[in-house]
Amino acid sequence: MLRNLVDPVVEMLGDEPSTRRPAQELANKWFKRIPAAIAEVNERMGPANVTMEDVRARGLSNVIGNLDSIDRMIATAEARHNNILREIERHRTTFAAALRKTVNLEESEYKTLDAPRNSRSAA
Repeated sequence: MLRNLVDPVVEMLGDEPSTRRPAQELANKWFKRIPAAIAEVNERMGPANVTMEDVRARGLSNVIGNLDSIDRMIATAEARHNNILREIERHRTTFAAALRKTVNLEESEYKTLDAPRNSRSAA
């Protein structure tokens, strides 16, 4: 990820193999916000007619594919999450219905009986 952010600065500073390594080191220092590196990058940007907005735009174009991939992974995870919740609700509903049926059967099997009448006390 750091490389995607630093590469536009390296491109701006020089693409030739002989300048690639020093440009990479300078870009890394610039990214770490080392004042001397910031000053040198700003000094080189002027004659190259490059602005910080250009650097940001190049950096964004380098990582936009990753962002799209992350967005798809998030959407897939949300869909799985919603499916799991739907299945939990379906199982809870089925379990509740079966439980109600069982309770109704048990209640219907029992009858409340009155106390037995004592025939001796009536006499």
